[in-house]
Amino acid sequence: MKKNLKFLVLALLIIGVIGLWQSSVLQTKNKALEQTHQEQVKQTINITFVFADDKQNTIDYQLPENNTKNLFAITQEVAQDQAWDIQYKDYGEMGYLVTKIDALENGQDNKYWQYFVDDQMPQVSADKYIPKSGESIKWTFAESTF
Repeated sequence: MKKNLKFLVLALLIIGVIGLWQSSVLQTKNKALEQTHQEQVKQTINITFVFADDKQNTIDYQLPENNTKNLFAITQEVAQDQAWDIQYKDYGEMGYLVTKIDALENGQDNKYWQYFVDDQMPQVSADKYIPKSGESIKWTFAESTF
């Protein structure tokens, strides 16, 4: 009986040690996965295209590490992926002005394409703006504030 009790205690002890070891390994793996996910989230920007009050399209765009791609290039890439026509006018040193996305062209109903970063309108053209991870960008077709 004592032998069986010792064997049972030893077996429970071994099972307990293995359980703690597996728990530790799982916690380490979960922390690594969470960190990888956070890094991926940090490397994205959220781009919303507002075509009308009731029509918008939001896209999570994965930025390359150490992004050097400007917003205009990213917008062209998204437009191509969505099969949208995109047009622009080159104003030389002042940069590019997006004049059409999908079927909406500047001047229709006195509206124009404008972009905002975190609800602020940058004072540079889209080809001069380099998005940073975590930013929220909104292209909107609306009456100009200028």
